[in-house]
Amino acid sequence: MLRLFSKIRYKLAGENKFGKYLRYTIGKIVLVPIAIILALQTNNWNENIKTGIYEKQILQTISFSLQRDSIHVERLKQRGISIETTIVNVPTFMQHGAVGTHSDYINKLKQLSNNIKFNFEKGAYWRLTSGGLEYISNDSLRTLLVSIYEV
Repeated sequence: MLRLFSKIRYKLAGENKFGKYLRYTIGKIVLVPIAIILALQTNNWNENIKTGIYEKQILQTISFSLQRDSIHVERLKQRGISIETTIVNVPTFMQHGAVGTHSDYINKLKQLSNNIKFNFEKGAYWRLTSGGLEYISNDSLRTLLVSIYEV
């Protein structure tokens, strides 16, 4: 391509056709910025596609984590109901002389309350924050994610 332009330039300069040479030069001067602008637009378009793909992947991962967290919360809720039922029934059982001693009920409560703790799965959120929260294009969704994981 460059050889072609060189041949045209030498031909026009050699034939002493200044008007044609000037038009050729102006055309070349206009063509270069247009090519640069097109290259920049293509690059921006490509970056926007990559950002969109990353945003979709990270949001899917966070959605999956939140679904698993909700299942865990539901299990903790059921354990809480079992503990509450046991606590409510202890005085009744003790008054009516039901089988079992006070220590039996205490042991049952200890078993029910073992390992009751909850932590959000924060791996996907940490990955998002390390890459930058600006990848989330929706401002309200970004604020909601921060409030869920940071508060």
